[in-house]
Amino acid sequence: MHKLFIIIVGISLAAALFIGITFYNKTRQDATLSTENALESTEELEKPAETKYDDPAGFSFSYPDNLLIEESDIKDSALYSHLVITSEKHKGTIEIKVMDSNFSTTSAWLKKQSEEQKKLPSVPIKLADIEGTEYESETTIRAVAIDSDKILYDIQTMFNGDKDFWLSVHRKIVNTFVFAEPELVVSGNEESTSVEDTSYEEEEIIE
Repeated sequence: MHKLFIIIVGISLAAALFIGITFYNKTRQDATLSTENALESTEELEKPAETKYDDPAGFSFSYPDNLLIEESDIKDSALYSHLVITSEKHKGTIEIKVMDSNFSTTSAWLKKQSEEQKKLPSVPIKLADIEGTEYESETTIRAVAIDSDKILYDIQTMFNGDKDFWLSVHRKIVNTFVFAEPELVVSGNEESTSVEDTSYEEEEIIE
């Protein structure tokens, strides 16, 4: 009888311990899921909307609307556009330059750059419909493309310790970079003919 009592108590304690551990693990799992969901919701709320920038030089791109774009004064006739993009919350910058060059390819451009630039790993890219090259290091990433008129497009991003953020912005700009369609201006005078301006000579009737 005494042994039976001990067995029953042991089974009861084991069952209680099992239930307690299961309940603890379930509560902990639910708390973890709640925390993850809260973080995801916060990230969604903090994710900025995108906006489009149209440059007078004839190109556009999309970027997060919480960034600041400064248009530099252009005094050099060979420079068509010079933009500096910054953030109030993230250190780092993106500098975009569009200018005339003496190069037909990025390989020719690279030969005139610093030895440090030449040693950087590179991959081929397309900037809109232009073939280009991208160079990346731990501190910067640079996209360079040259069109058939030898116009150089240079997008250089400095991470300044915030690589994940600025790399994503850089990718967004490069992937959404497009050229504006040229506008065909047709004069209204050429399309229309005024009846009032047309004169007719009366036929002379000979009887």
